[in-house]
Amino acid sequence: MDLIWTYRPRKRDGRNKERKEAFAQIAGSVDYVVSLPGVLVTLEDFLEDVFQLSTFRITADELSDNTDESTRQSFPEGKRIERLHKYRERDSRAVSQAKRKHAQRHDGALPCEICGFDFARKYGPPRGNRTSRHTTLGR
Repeated sequence: MDLIWTYRPRKRDGRNKERKEAFAQIAGSVDYVVSLPGVLVTLEDFLEDVFQLSTFRITADELSDNTDESTRQSFPEGKRIERLHKYRERDSRAVSQAKRKHAQRHDGALPCEICGFDFARKYGPPRGNRTSRHTTLGR
């Protein structure tokens, strides 16, 4: 999740337009994205964004010429997007039944239905969590 903070100076000296331009020059825009810590964003990244925002704001508020010190040294990879994907969950009983029938037709072996490659013949009996799928194209 991201927060979007917009720079809106409220000083009463008639130079707020200059301040907004200065902020946009150093930060890339008057809108600054701060990504909240979570699965994709570390606490360190979040704090770096907040401290960088503070530096940009102080520099723009003071209309100082220290742009070399406050120019962004790194840029985020891009907007973080949360996506919701739908998928169909296979019934493990159907998979087991299909493997059992396939093995019966092939004297207990489970060769690839597309190219005939046999994992057990090549690598020995199954151990652990080895794949039982092979070729997926060409059907």
